[in-house]
This record gives sequence, C-alpha cells and structure tokens, in this order.
Amino acid sequence: MCLVGLVFCLCVPSLRRSLSLREWKLSFSPGFFLGLTLVLQNYGLQYTSIAKSGFITCLYVITVPLISRFFLKHRLPHNHFIWVLVSLVGAALVCELDSFRWNGGDALTLACSFAAALQILEVGRLCSRSKSPFVFTLGQAFWASLLPLAGAWAWESLPAAVPPKAWWGLAELVFGASLLSFFIQLRAQRILSASTVSLLFLLESPFAAFFGFW
Repeated sequence: MCLVGLVFCLCVPSLRRSLSLREWKLSFSPGFFLGLTLVLQNYGLQYTSIAKSGFITCLYVITVPLISRFFLKHRLPHNHFIWVLVSLVGAALVCELDSFRWNGGDALTLACSFAAALQILEVGRLCSRSKSPFVFTLGQAFWASLLPLAGAWAWESLPAAVPPKAWWGLAELVFGASLLSFFIQLRAQRILSASTVSLLFLLESPFAAFFGFW
C-alpha cells in the first residue's frame, strides 16, 4: 500500500510537495498500533473462531471512550455508553456468538482490540497537526508494515506461486480496505471525536454480513 501510494504521490505535483519527514514522524505511533492490531488479530484467529474474533475486536468501542474520559479528560455525551451497549449487543447478534469459553486466541484478540483503540485515539490526537492526510496515511501504512514484515521474514517462507485471485484480493486490500479507508478515517477524525469514530467502526460487522451474504 505504501509503495503504491508513494508512486501516486510522486506523479501528482500537489501531493509531491506535501512529502516531508515531519508527516512520516507524525504517523509513527498510529502506524505502530495498526501493525500491532493486524499481527495480534491474525495470530488470534489461529486459535479462536471468526465470530469471537469479530466480537472481541469490537470491544475497542468500550476502550476508546473510557481512555478518552478518564485519562485524556475528554467530555462525552451522557448517553454515549448507552449507545455503546446497544452497539455491542448488535455486534454480538451479527457475529452469531455461540460460546464464551476463553482461550489463548481470545486473549490475543483482546490485545488486538486494545491496540486498535490506541490507533483510533492516536489518529484523533495527531490528525489536526497533519498538513497532508494522504501522506500521513502513507506514513502510517509504512510503519504498520514493519512489524508484520519482520514476523514474516523470521517465521515464514515465500509461497512457490501466487494464484491470480490472490493478486485481485491484494489489490482490493491495498486500494479499498487500506489506502482509501484510512485516508477517510484521518479526514473524518478532524471533525469527529475518537469515541464517535469507534462507534461508527462497528458498522463493519453488518457491512461484512451484508456483503458476505451478497
């Protein structure tokens, strides 16, 4: 994602002028927490079900407002936690939870949820200081890639062949689920609070269910 976006930046003069070391430094902490989120979720999925992983990951909707309220001293609407509870019940129904037995995969996914909460909070803290949301997004992608790449280099080998369908999937992840979505997140968090964004992120579950059915 970072390489594709960087090529695009170099081809567009207005974006090329926005490339700066400052933006890359600014994006380090959210990028690190994003990479940690991806690694923990993928390892957790080896030991827990997709349904439980989806629901436990959604627990950032509780973590974000709690950190905002008690550690960052942000004011929240009085009814915010009511909507959090309603959202969690909805997420549990969409995920079709059938078991609450705890295992190591669930613990890894809970850590993933906490890392996701920190990523949302860091984007909210830093987005107003960024002069170029697109370049900030590229920097975040770069820092997020380092941890997974290090793990892959240490413990995995390159596949003998990559089927065409995998390349299409990679393109969808690069342009849709990464470059576009994180760019929109950064622009949105210039206006919306981190707690509101965490609630809106829960729409991922019904959207996934809808597109999965379709």
